[in-house]
Amino acid sequence: MKRRWQLALAGSLAALWLAAPPPAAAQAKAGEDAEPRWHIVRPGETLERIAGSLFGSVSRWVEIWRLNPAIANPHHIVPGQRVRIPVFEKGASSATIRRLSREVAERPAPNPWSPAQVGDSLLERDGVRTYAKSSAEMRFNDGTRLLVSEDSLVYLQRRDGALAGVARKGVEIVEGQADYEATAAGRPAVAPGGVEIVLGPARMTSRPDRGGGAQARARRPRDGGSKVMVYGGEGEVEAAGAKVLVPQGSGSSIPREGPPGPAEPLLPAPRTVSPAAGAELAFANPAFLWEPLPAAAAYVVELCRDERCGTLLDRAVVAAEEGSAGAGGEWQAAAPLPVGELFWRVTARSRSGLDGYPSAAARLAILADRVDREPPAARLTLNGPQASVGATLFAAPSVEVVASAEDALCGIGRVAATLDGRALAGGPLAAGPHTAGGVAVDRCGNRADLPPLAWVVDAEPPAVRWEVGDRQLFVARGEPRAARPTAGRGKAAAAGPRLDWTSDGRAWRALFAAGTAGVPPVYGDGEIASDRPQVFLAPAGLDLTVDGKPLALGPGQLVWIQAEDAGCGVARLSLRVRTTAASPPAAGPGNVLEIDAVDLVGNARHLEWPLVPR
Repeated sequence: MKRRWQLALAGSLAALWLAAPPPAAAQAKAGEDAEPRWHIVRPGETLERIAGSLFGSVSRWVEIWRLNPAIANPHHIVPGQRVRIPVFEKGASSATIRRLSREVAERPAPNPWSPAQVGDSLLERDGVRTYAKSSAEMRFNDGTRLLVSEDSLVYLQRRDGALAGVARKGVEIVEGQADYEATAAGRPAVAPGGVEIVLGPARMTSRPDRGGGAQARARRPRDGGSKVMVYGGEGEVEAAGAKVLVPQGSGSSIPREGPPGPAEPLLPAPRTVSPAAGAELAFANPAFLWEPLPAAAAYVVELCRDERCGTLLDRAVVAAEEGSAGAGGEWQAAAPLPVGELFWRVTARSRSGLDGYPSAAARLAILADRVDREPPAARLTLNGPQASVGATLFAAPSVEVVASAEDALCGIGRVAATLDGRALAGGPLAAGPHTAGGVAVDRCGNRADLPPLAWVVDAEPPAVRWEVGDRQLFVARGEPRAARPTAGRGKAAAAGPRLDWTSDGRAWRALFAAGTAGVPPVYGDGEIASDRPQVFLAPAGLDLTVDGKPLALGPGQLVWIQAEDAGCGVARLSLRVRTTAASPPAAGPGNVLEIDAVDLVGNARHLEWPLVPR
């Protein structure tokens, strides 16, 4: 009777133990990490061996059993079986898969490769393989993060720490790329230390800064060699017996054989153009546009489900084509994007193959699955002085090329104009022929070539030439036949110095007539249209001074002035007389004949001929 009661009590205690909640530490951990964790059973393992290996206490097998009600016999589990486990702290090199995208495989050694699942915990010698357009994000037990990019093969390793008996994280990249990140903001269970990344014959060590932050990227292409980049903290690369310090903001290239190259600065993050951060698009085929960097050889574009790009949706390497407007600043996914929230970023890659800083991940929302295939309507115009003469368009050097485009659905993403086959730049244009072109791209990637525009820059003002001759000479040329007037505003004015002008010989007008007592001087002006840019002057009682020398006119002689322009042609020839202070001042005020010749695009020539009384 007594024995039976003891057995019943023992059974009740066991039941209470199995039904009891986990320890307080485990509850706190579960609150910090709501995602379940799974252990893949290796050959020969039992729940007791798993508890001893992960938690350092075989007695915690009951906690594991309680989390796995489907396990009927805790002493009978098979290799490859996934067993849910509590959060464990042992071993900084242990990692848990937190995010997956598309096709990712895992190898919990010595088990064979199998599809990876979120929550699976990986230990020393375990591997992860990603395929095209796939990614895997893992988190180590100290809170640091490892992002494995597409087409990569990565193994976890246990490295000896600086202190005896202390292990640190180790990663071996057989091929592909991995990003390592440590941050103090995540409040890791233990302080994050460095990580050692093995890249064939080379080794890279990433160490955090004083704030506990570190960020590095390591890539091992299939064609050999390696690239390491340090975005936060600092790194050190060792190969062929040589070590190179890689400070924050720099990277190093390691050849297939030989020592690592010197550290070189990383390129800055490109500026994203479209879609802008926070964009909500009613179409599913947006084009991704960014401003190119002159030193970039290529760009890496990533489209992700999350802001940190732990869940990759698409990734592409876009070559930067030299010599074309906006080269390397555009990419579009091959298929329409899914409806929902997405993030995108772009990274410039240098000519040495080092990745620069990625742009901040820009959020966008795809609201509909419709696509737009219609190109935008685009055109080129000239802004500034211009004139068409026959079939030729002339323009001033200050003219500006203006490219514009419209798109009803997607909107315009970029308009890139070219001048004479090169990217459009500011400043006055050189004289001679020019041709503008370019392309307009809407936010769906549809392109429209800008209709080419050709013109000739006329930078030369009209030439002004003159000749002194008898009236009969000009009459022989079919020029003015009428006599110059002999009287102006009265006899007093007619008797003094004066200057009259005509353009057609039918009417003479006064440009200047000296005044007398009670009669003010006469100051006139005149303008001749472009169809006949010439004028005849008849001075009386004064001389015209040209280039410091007086024009000697005899009785009855005239001065013939003509404007000529070999480019777009003369728009106008104008004359006026103004009063100016003579030099020296003691000589009193003087008068100057001003001559202005302007062509059709605004180029002007200005002449000043002093009038000297005889």
